[in-house]
Amino acid sequence: MVPLSGVLPIKGTAVWNAQFIGLLFLLFLGVAIFLWDYNKCLSIFFGSCVLSTFFVAGMSSRAITLLYQISFCLLASYGISKFTKGYRKAILYTIAGLIFVQFSWLVMQAYNLDPFFDSIYDGSRDELVGFSGATGQLGAFFAITLPVALYVFPPVALLNVVGLMIAKSSFAFVAGFVSSLFYIWFVSKKLFAIFLIIGIVSGGIFFLKVEKLTDWDFDTRLSVWKYATKMSMSGSVEIEKGKKAEVVWNSILGCGFGNFPRIFPYIPQKPRFNLPREKFTHAHNDPIEFFAELGHAAKVILFLILGNMLLIFKKSQKSREMVVCSACLLAVFLNSLGNFIFHIAVSGMLIVVFLGMFHGIRKEQLNGAEAG
Repeated sequence: MVPLSGVLPIKGTAVWNAQFIGLLFLLFLGVAIFLWDYNKCLSIFFGSCVLSTFFVAGMSSRAITLLYQISFCLLASYGISKFTKGYRKAILYTIAGLIFVQFSWLVMQAYNLDPFFDSIYDGSRDELVGFSGATGQLGAFFAITLPVALYVFPPVALLNVVGLMIAKSSFAFVAGFVSSLFYIWFVSKKLFAIFLIIGIVSGGIFFLKVEKLTDWDFDTRLSVWKYATKMSMSGSVEIEKGKKAEVVWNSILGCGFGNFPRIFPYIPQKPRFNLPREKFTHAHNDPIEFFAELGHAAKVILFLILGNMLLIFKKSQKSREMVVCSACLLAVFLNSLGNFIFHIAVSGMLIVVFLGMFHGIRKEQLNGAEAG
């Protein structure tokens, strides 16, 4: 197949360029096939990303780079699914340790003692972001790891709650609150009412005193979602005069995997977003961005993945280990509805870890049932 791909030469290049692209395509397709035994829905997801990259996205460098990243992440998740219970427990305790590291970093930044990140990105900014780099991602970290804190040692969760207050991210706070209640419900229903009251009280403090959302903040995010959805449904986009976005759009297949950030900043200024000094490169809603890039196929893929995970959890034994991983993945999904979680390294690392353990625990349960 690789030698024969040279019969479709790329204009202006030598024959081996087409053969190299053929090799890349087969390698990525091989990864998708390999993942079939791990999880069929994830295999379909990655295969769709491969086809979109090569036949819709124009093989852009960003799309190819993302394919490498996702392939490594999914393969790492597959590897983690093979870990034994002892290794999984060690991972959860290590993540609890990261909570302490993150919180300590915030304390150092609060007193201007951060020896690493101070003024590296933007010296005019003075924010508490820990090692996450931005307040939204800081909130995502504390929300996703909150169930782990409850699993390892519940008092540690206080650090997560304070971290969420510092981050001032509404979606992160809701994600952390809902995922922790999910964990408590399956682990100890007797404590559920207590945690519910604590969550409601802390939520009142957060939304009334800490994160005071304005109409502008709400309308800006809503406008971005509306326009991105409109792009996805219509298959067309308005580009700012004098700018050129080299993207071919297909109303059914989308604009191509990884192409959203190559388009959205070129949209002319709107009443609530893409102002001269604030361009949006992401939709701040991963499902909407996914729909724009992969078109109608993305809706089917997302439905399959979510449905598959719900079915796995429903059929599984509700061990504390299974529940904590499921709760963390729930926090990921809820967070992704108001942020770009899947595009950030720290959040991506947590997704890989919890996804791998989630599938590994279930397969271990199935193997145990067969052995019994």
